[in-house]
Amino acid sequence: MNREFFENFIEDGKSVKQFCSTEVEPMGRESDNIHIIALTKAAVVPLRIVYMDRNQQSSLTIHDFTVTDDEMKETFKPMITMLYRPGHYDLLYEN
Repeated sequence: MNREFFENFIEDGKSVKQFCSTEVEPMGRESDNIHIIALTKAAVVPLRIVYMDRNQQSSLTIHDFTVTDDEMKETFKPMITMLYRPGHYDLLYEN
């Protein structure tokens, strides 16, 4: 779905099919924003990712991935929240 949109983010002139067979389907490959956007849109699940990197600051960076492009930031409510540490995603659960 949305091949034209995703082709703009694929490097080395690969097709979406080639990208999926080399970067999505094999085990041991890291996910990137393109994977998260595709997952959010295909599964129709709003997703929040909290990024934790290893810099000197103790702040977290939050990115929300909406199901539709016209979803309002003020009303966004994620169904799934994940913590991203370089090289790894964890699910976060609300208390």
